Amino acid sequence: MGEEYGVSFDSHLILKLIEEKQAITPGQLAKEIGGGAPKTSRKINTLYRKGLITKEFGTPDD
Repeated sequence: MGEEYGVSFDSHLILKLIEEKQAITPGQLAKEIGGGAPKTSRKINTLYRKGLITKEFGTPDD
């Protein structure tokens, strides 16, 4: 998957978690993959720019 979509291992884990949980906050993702919030945020933004994920803003749990 990494070569085909150009994603790192951590990004692949994020995609897998999003698929499993459907809705998850960046903070929850950071805890799940064991990375810090800034690193996770960068990975999320990269996935978003590639069109692999969408973001929801202003949700009660955000």
